Amino acid sequence: MLSQQDFHLLESMVTRVVTNAMAENNKEMKAYIDERFEQNNKEMKAYIDERFEQNNKEMKAYIDERFEQNNKEMKAYIDERFEQNNKEMKAYIDERFEQNNKEMKAYIDERFEQNNKEMKEFVVEHVKEAITKSESFLLDEIDRFYSYTKAEIQKLHKKMDEIAEYYKIRKMEDHMYGYVIQLYHKQQKEIDEIKQVLAM
Repeated sequence: MLSQQDFHLLESMVTRVVTNAMAENNKEMKAYIDERFEQNNKEMKAYIDERFEQNNKEMKAYIDERFEQNNKEMKAYIDERFEQNNKEMKAYIDERFEQNNKEMKAYIDERFEQNNKEMKEFVVEHVKEAITKSESFLLDEIDRFYSYTKAEIQKLHKKMDEIAEYYKIRKMEDHMYGYVIQLYHKQQKEIDEIKQVLAM
């Protein structure tokens, strides 16, 4: 029969064997766990990379498709808005041109009417002034002409009286009268011309 000491010794041996076995088992388990972690992580990383690659490929395809669809819709909207906006702007521009031209034509007509009225008044006033000055000048010229003619006639009469004392008085008188008649006709012609100018 085993003694108490034997039991302690046996217990110590069993404990040592179990401890060593557990240590060895733990070592193997840790190595297995590390290996499994490494293998699993490698497989998971490969799977994750593959899923990322696949997901990114799908997402890029979806994004490209959405961009293409969105750009197509936006371009159609932009073209429609440009067409609508240009149509509205052209209508507004045409309306503004029509309105502006109408206002400008009315203003131009008004200015022409006002300017023509002022110019007519100016011309009439200056023509009246010119006529008044011309009439005064012509009357002065007529008076001067008559005074000159009268003096000339008086001189001629005096000369005729002097010439009457000489021989051939008849011939001289005829000559003098002819000159007087010529001067009279000349005077009459100038008077008629002045009358025509005044009549205008």
